[in-house]
Amino acid sequence: MLNIMENLNDPNNLTVAEAIENFFVHRKLMEKGLPRDQWYKDNWVRIPIRGYRIPILPIHGFKTSFILHDMHHVVTDYDINIKGELEISAWELASGGCGHFYLFWVDRFIFMTFGLIVYPRATIAAFRYGRKHKNLFKRKIDEVMKMQLHTLQEELGINIT
Repeated sequence: MLNIMENLNDPNNLTVAEAIENFFVHRKLMEKGLPRDQWYKDNWVRIPIRGYRIPILPIHGFKTSFILHDMHHVVTDYDINIKGELEISAWELASGGCGHFYLFWVDRFIFMTFGLIVYPRATIAAFRYGRKHKNLFKRKIDEVMKMQLHTLQEELGINIT
């Protein structure tokens, strides 16, 4: 598992903003010390591939859906490797879909289909797990960022132990 909260003094008192910032730095999507607001205002999403940060111009709300997607990794504790990405795609579809992020719907279906081929049991388990929860695709990022991480997990019906 990702265990992004390791090395933190009290993860129960962590805000979503602190958790997602830690996640972005850990995943090398954001440089340590860079203000999160500055990162959000940047027009590009930088995806790490083989040690390089490849810039991708986000279209039709992709950056917002990308941030919400990464919040899902933080609240569910699905890993950020290929298996975790395939699992979280199934979880996101089952937990309410992608709202008005139409291109992300396509992306999620492609990933889930690939997951059914490569990791069928894990993908089906993630889909079943997602049916018990809600996701963040209909929420506003700013509102979610202010919440305590454990409170958000409770609202979504997620219990990480």
